[in-house]
Amino acid sequence: MPIQQQLQQILNGLSIAPLSSTTPPVGDPVRVRLQPPLSDLQLTDAVTGEVDLTMVAKEVLFGTSDLEPDFASAALNSATTGSKPLANSLGELVSLPGTGGLLTQLKGKLPLPLEGRVPVTVQVQWRLFEDEGGAPGAELATSEFTISGSATGPELSVLLKPELSKLTTGAPPAPRPRHLSATVSLSAGGISVGPRDLPAIPIFVPALPVPAFVAFFLHTNFSASGDGAVMIVVPTDSPLGGLGLLRSRVESVRDVAGRLSELAGFAAFVLGANELLSAISAHAHVIFLSARDNIDNMNDIDLIVRGWFENDTEAEDEFSSMILVGPPDFGVACFNARDRKTDEGKFTLKTTDQLFAAVNDLHAASPGVRGGTITIDNAPTGGVFFSADFGDRLSSMEFV
Repeated sequence: MPIQQQLQQILNGLSIAPLSSTTPPVGDPVRVRLQPPLSDLQLTDAVTGEVDLTMVAKEVLFGTSDLEPDFASAALNSATTGSKPLANSLGELVSLPGTGGLLTQLKGKLPLPLEGRVPVTVQVQWRLFEDEGGAPGAELATSEFTISGSATGPELSVLLKPELSKLTTGAPPAPRPRHLSATVSLSAGGISVGPRDLPAIPIFVPALPVPAFVAFFLHTNFSASGDGAVMIVVPTDSPLGGLGLLRSRVESVRDVAGRLSELAGFAAFVLGANELLSAISAHAHVIFLSARDNIDNMNDIDLIVRGWFENDTEAEDEFSSMILVGPPDFGVACFNARDRKTDEGKFTLKTTDQLFAAVNDLHAASPGVRGGTITIDNAPTGGVFFSADFGDRLSSMEFV
């Protein structure tokens, strides 16, 4: 069978076969390959050359009846190369000693079929698509996945970005469908076939539920020095009922983010989560408030409880830094006044794809932020006893 026909037959029989689950645990890759495997594949080729003959002939008398062992000119004896005998003047044939014969030389190529093993080269373009009604839709942006190893070989390992959802008491979102296809060309012995688009296979990407909460710190830079304290607030729909569960969930998401670190945002969250967990662990005074969508008066919350003869430290007008954790666009609005009034100043802190937003120092009219965004909704007011900033001024808050 001609090589081109063999290649086309192989190409027509190719498909995409999973090597792992197409609904992998969040943070694990999907592995696929072309089926049947094409590694070390070779074709058999029958080669037939054209025949081109050249013949030289001469009547001779051999001085011996033995055939010439070699037709090389240097090896021919004089009896072979001597002149042709003639009849005498009377027309009589003269009997000469020797053996009559015909000297010939044959040159050319014999049409022999040759069996050859021809290696096959595979070229693959892998492509990922969004889902539209159960079929491939728009091509997926490269920021949504990362490929390990070769992106053009017959095997593929791809890690897809999970949907980032808010961890709540309800069920997580269903895995998001994607579609993986391959465009394949084959070549061997200077002959190519393709490209051919193989039928796409569905892939289902599980969601990553991210715990949502805010941590307010007594000192700047989340410091636990002196009488350092931290107040953690989680919204009403959160299943986080205590500090231990919160730590466990943050560590779990951090570990997944570590495996997704080549995708935007996740490497930054690993650093932010480690910073947060270290800061919380360093504090002797940790207040955990669950099921709180808002706080109208932080003065009602004891941040540090002291003995009978010392004043307790209430949360109002005490915080100097904060860290917000949650899925993209999760936010908290903070107010200098009680009852979430905006007249003394208000800002809104929100997360991005880095899943955290950290303010190291609230003592500014427009504090800086890492990992997220901050919007000054109402500029802070100043007075005789306080400056126009947000440090040691917060009195109420709400999740947005």
